[in-house]
Amino acid sequence: MEYCPDGRRGDVNLIRNYLKARAVIGLQRHQNYVIADLILS
Repeated sequence: MEYCPDGRRGDVNLIRNYLKARAVIGLQRHQNYVIADLILS
């Protein structure tokens, strides 16, 4: 991990990665719901 004199940039990257991970998990959950709906209907 490279050192950044401007400490805020690292935080922004962390937040961006966190949001990206949340989005991926949300998409997977959404897909599971859609699949369950298709199976149950």
